[in-house]
Amino acid sequence: MVFRIDMIKKIKSYLLLSILVLFLCACRKIGTYENQRFNIIVIIVDQLSAEVMSNSGCSWVKTPAMDQLASEGVKFTNAYTSFPLCSPARASFLTGQHPFKSFDKVTEYKSLGSIMKDQGYQTEYIGKWHVGNTRIVKNKEVLEWSGFDNYQNGNDQFLEDQTIKFLKGDRKTPFFLIASFMNPHDCCELARKIGGWKVRNTFEKGSCTPVLSVPKDADIPYPNTLEDSYPLPEVMVNQKPLSGENYVSIRPTGSWSSKDWITYRYGYSQLVECVDARIGNILKTLKEQQLDDNTVVVFTSDHGDGIGEHGWNQKLAFYDEIIRVPFLIKAPNGIKGKVCEGLVNVGIDLLPTVMSFADIEHKSYPGESLKFTTTNLDKTTTRDYLVSELDLSLQGLGTSRVPEGEDLDRLLKYESAKARMITNGRYKYIVYNMGKNPEMLFDLQSDPHETRNVINEDSYTDELNVLKLKLQEHLLKVGDDFQMDNPTAS
Repeated sequence: MVFRIDMIKKIKSYLLLSILVLFLCACRKIGTYENQRFNIIVIIVDQLSAEVMSNSGCSWVKTPAMDQLASEGVKFTNAYTSFPLCSPARASFLTGQHPFKSFDKVTEYKSLGSIMKDQGYQTEYIGKWHVGNTRIVKNKEVLEWSGFDNYQNGNDQFLEDQTIKFLKGDRKTPFFLIASFMNPHDCCELARKIGGWKVRNTFEKGSCTPVLSVPKDADIPYPNTLEDSYPLPEVMVNQKPLSGENYVSIRPTGSWSSKDWITYRYGYSQLVECVDARIGNILKTLKEQQLDDNTVVVFTSDHGDGIGEHGWNQKLAFYDEIIRVPFLIKAPNGIKGKVCEGLVNVGIDLLPTVMSFADIEHKSYPGESLKFTTTNLDKTTTRDYLVSELDLSLQGLGTSRVPEGEDLDRLLKYESAKARMITNGRYKYIVYNMGKNPEMLFDLQSDPHETRNVINEDSYTDELNVLKLKLQEHLLKVGDDFQMDNPTAS
């Protein structure tokens, strides 16, 4: 009898010890560290419009990975870029500052990677950089400033492979990882390919070559409108492409037929689906490695693309297809499938959001943390108005050839043009600092495709005055020296 009791005690002790070992192993695998902090992954794609996801109701693209994040987390439907161009937007991502402050002086502000590293996080950055005017490859000073333990540069296939390799590795501390994909940015090369350019029309960076022959059964809708609303700011008239190769606008779409625009959209959809598949493999690895339950996943894009609306591809304008971007957050213990319509400035809100998930104080930054919108069903963002910036002097020409004649004249005339956009979600006001007809006003509720510039309609005077006042208040508050008064306007 005594022998039997001793055996039972030994068996119980063995079972308890085995359970404890399994528990400790599992804790280490899922990243449940001593301080119980979350792992955080920020997935950035390049040039993706918020509407070109199947979870946004887009019928001509399939994005199961993005849809998964939306269904398992919170989707922000009114998220806007701080600047519709890669480098300025990404400068905001890593500094939390408005682009007019951070683009030229990005290293004067503390990097998000450095903030996280100081808090004991393992920090990793894989993929496209383009942060302000900095270069990180073979640049020790920028790498040190960035705060990332490791930076790896490569095409999208390389990024996918290295991200999965990183997630499968062992670690003793929580990690902060930025996975920065190129696609669907290769739509720029796609347009040049369709437009007959002989240079800069390959797709190696995104590791996905789209098929240009549109199948007969492909249901690719034609753009809602190829026309700009009248009156169009003179600066935007200057940006519109000429026929043939146009050095200034880098958009060789001036003589495109309806077939060309359908081909462009079909190619764009393939680039989106390609990068979505890569994201899906990363999400699958998170689950397989048992990291899913303790990892925050943030998904966004630096800016969108014209996708043919108003005859526009590329960026550098304030149409919603260009400035409204996807923003999804999947958080442990967060609400699943929530849709938040509050205004989000992705550029300045990303940094405080990441800091908040890491329990780091962020009140000194101009942006807003979105952490608590992921756990509170009724909570929305607190921002009533949102401002986005534009400075055409920061654009590239897209070609090594020197512009000539009319192209050169246009470039020199408006190369320093700046603009600001303010929206409250219903109305959008845009103003340029030079040229004729510098203002635009849209009622996004009655005119979601922005076909009607109501700037001169008396019935919108009150809304216009409110937006102008709010923009002026914003400029004064943040120290932006943009001048709203335009002596050359008519």
